[in-house]
Amino acid sequence: MRSPAAAVAVLAILNAAPAWSADPPASSPEQKVLDRFVGNWTTTYKMPKAEWTPEDKAGSATITFERILGGTYLQEKSVHVDKSTGMALRTYDAERKAYRAWWFSSAGHTTESVGTWDGATKTFTWQATAPEFTTTARQRFTDDDTFEWDVLVKGTTGGVLYRMEGKSVRVKGGKR
Repeated sequence: MRSPAAAVAVLAILNAAPAWSADPPASSPEQKVLDRFVGNWTTTYKMPKAEWTPEDKAGSATITFERILGGTYLQEKSVHVDKSTGMALRTYDAERKAYRAWWFSSAGHTTESVGTWDGATKTFTWQATAPEFTTTARQRFTDDDTFEWDVLVKGTTGGVLYRMEGKSVRVKGGKR
């Protein structure tokens, strides 16, 4: 026996289907800015002593950025020398008129942030807020094949909980 509620749900989906298009949305100028990242990169970084990192640390990783889901999202996958991994998704949200990002690590950490692009300085600035801290991350392109970046996490009382800074260089011959 089929329930009337199921039939209504199916009809609602079928009636809404024409609004869904198989064609990806046209790439806006804001989306195209994210294409600066597309390709393969090597990165080196350091984490100066802070509350969450009681000792200075350094590391390196390989990063791949590619367009997914019809070009609507930029996916970042990183593999670090210590075998930890990460993934991020970025896009431009035309309704909110802001860049948005979601980051996930193999250690179980996640962040959702909102970003801005400054074309004059070629810098993305990302902001995330949690109940106990705020995070600011910046990525500044020094040329087409290099960007420098930093992350600063501050507690609600202003103390530095975590810092990280690095430099990413495009792999020559990598896709672009």
